[in-house]
Amino acid sequence: MSDMQHEFTQLIRQHSYFPGSQTILLYLFDGTVWQSSNEGFSWKQLYEGQKFLGVTMHAFADDRAYLLTDTRKIYYTTDTGRSWLSFTAPMDPNTLGIPILEFHPTKADWLIFTGSTDCTSTLSTKCHAVAYYSTNHGRSWTQIEKYVKNCAWARDKRLKIDEREIICESYKNKKGSQISAEYNPLELVAGANYYSKKIKLFDAVVGFASFSEYLLVAEVS
Repeated sequence: MSDMQHEFTQLIRQHSYFPGSQTILLYLFDGTVWQSSNEGFSWKQLYEGQKFLGVTMHAFADDRAYLLTDTRKIYYTTDTGRSWLSFTAPMDPNTLGIPILEFHPTKADWLIFTGSTDCTSTLSTKCHAVAYYSTNHGRSWTQIEKYVKNCAWARDKRLKIDEREIICESYKNKKGSQISAEYNPLELVAGANYYSKKIKLFDAVVGFASFSEYLLVAEVS
């Protein structure tokens, strides 16, 4: 069998694999996404004419991936790219460097989406992020919190706590622009029952991460 080559006109910005399959996704510098279902032997462009912000693989479900656009439309697959559908996010994706989607380790349909508002201008005085959660894979959304740096499901693969708990790095003063140089303490807040019962864990943090069965927090001294 002779080798078949495909030459792309743009450099590859990101490549992603579905574990245990022959399917590969490529994200190019021109904002296009290409898919191969046979380990690169042949390629097809996904949604020609659509510009994408990137490709996000589901962190815990090997058959799921998401194509992020600069609008509220997010394309997704739940069958390793054999079919693609879409759902509508509650607002435009954030432009603040915050992960747009966060995933739950045991509930594949549970998502956290973080968008932003009033951030189109560097002179904006009200730019801030807003986080939402969905328990039905994007069919409906509920707001978690605004003025956040990061919100995530508290539960991890080995950190077996309440699966409905959400942890957020949340700015104390919820006004102005969260990208302002003015100091605004970043509180760490844990919210049981989908963040409806909030408890402030730390007054000022740098960040948090789960490690094995522990939650690690960097606090401002």
